[in-house]
This record gives sequence, C-alpha cells and structure tokens, in this order.
Amino acid sequence: MKKTNINKGDFLISDLPRNRYALFFDILKNQWRSLLLMAVIILLLFLPIILLRFFNLVMINSVVNNGEGTNLKAEVFNTFVGYSIINFIVVVVVGILFGGVARIYKKLAFNEGFFLGADFIRGIKENFKDYFWLFLIYGLLNMLLEILCMNYMLDNNYLYYFFKVLNYATLLPILGVSMSVCALYSDPFIVKVKSSIRIYIKNLFKILLAVIIVLLPLVLLLINSSIFQLLVPIIYSFIYFPLGYLILVLILNSIFDKDINEKNFPDLVGKGMYKPY
Repeated sequence: MKKTNINKGDFLISDLPRNRYALFFDILKNQWRSLLLMAVIILLLFLPIILLRFFNLVMINSVVNNGEGTNLKAEVFNTFVGYSIINFIVVVVVGILFGGVARIYKKLAFNEGFFLGADFIRGIKENFKDYFWLFLIYGLLNMLLEILCMNYMLDNNYLYYFFKVLNYATLLPILGVSMSVCALYSDPFIVKVKSSIRIYIKNLFKILLAVIIVLLPLVLLLINSSIFQLLVPIIYSFIYFPLGYLILVLILNSIFDKDINEKNFPDLVGKGMYKPY
C-alpha cells in the first residue's frame, strides 16, 4: 500500500487551535484584514461618544474658567447633567449598532466564515431587540451613577469612589457578559440578563480580570491634558479595543462552556478549536 502524500498547504482538522490562547493568535494570523476592518467600524461607532465626551470637558473647563464662585458648582453640575442626557441617547444608538460587531466577533471566536458587510447588518437585525433593552437599561443606570459621581466629587465626598467602582466593576462587566449571552443564545431577554448576573457573580475574579485587560489603556485619561483626552480614546478604539474585545469574547466563551454549554449546548463546547473525538 502506498503512503498518501499530504500537500503541506492542505488544511487538516488537527491544524485547528488546541485552546483559546492559540485561537487568539490564529485569528490574528488568518483574520487580520477582518480585524482591521472591524477596527475602522468600531472607531466610527465610538467616535460620537468620544467627541461628545471631549466637548463636555471643554464646556466644563469653560464654566470653571469663566463662572462665578457662588454658582460655579451648580453650573458645572448642570452642564454635566445636560451632557449625560445626550450621552445616554448616543449610547443606546451605538449599542444597537454594536450588535453587528457582536455577530462578527462571535463568528471569529467560533472560527466560522462570514461576509463582513452582510453579517454586520444581520447582526444588527438579529440583536436589535435585546441590545436595545440592554443598552437602554445600561445607559440609564450609567447616567444615574455618573451624575451621582459628579455630585459627590463636587462635594469632595468619598461616596464618589463607591459609585465609580459600582459602575466600572459591576455594571460594565455585567453589560459585557450580557452582550455575549444575548448574541449567542435565544432565551427570553430577562432570562439572559439573569444568567449574565449569575455568571458574573460565579466568575467574578476572572471576569473582572478580563475587563481590566480590556480597559487598561484608559488609565492614560488620568493625565490632565486636552490632547490626551481626545487622542487616547481614538487610538484606544482603533488599535487596542478590537483586540481587547476579542480577548473578552474568548474568555467569556470558555466560561460559557462550563456554565451553560456542557449541559445544554454540547455542540458549542470548544467550538472553533480542535476536538480529539
């Protein structure tokens, strides 16, 4: 019997990544063009939020520099409240459009083929209802927490730090988990949110670590510079976030495998990776 010669260019099932660490670098190697296009889309989606935030900082600086001492605190607070209301509307719109991004990243994480434009539009459509309610709830809670933070910051009250931590260590991670749950599963919305909260509590350390990885470069916003306040979010959105979000999705998929898929959806366990059976 003759030995079959395998062309080195042929793809074998055994060539699939063995874990999600390898899968991440496999995606970087084979899908870098798609990631680059996604980076452009993400930047365009985030640009209204970035510019609105920068405009708010300019307005507050103007109030501080030109306002009178007796009314200064009230003027700054009112300016921030006005910005927060507009930002809430923008966040909901951007969140709905992010449903398209979520579908593309789901395809990337599962090592599936896709047509970027068509799948992006399809993702918006299929995630529209869930993402509308998800970002409506998040936008409202985020707005209230940020207004409370501003109020306590103006009063030099330590409750400012409590509400900041509540927002970025609880509300934002639950949003990230919920986005992936909504993009993957077809349960009723309230069931998805409850599952997301349960998964967040059960895997608190791992999820917080993933969120820190995603948000880490934003610590540069602590530098009090107008150039930094504008350029850091733009560079972050275009260069870092597309990769950071991919890491988050892969980490969440590994959590979902243990908490959901092994029992309910075994075909999703390790999807996109090599399975020795």
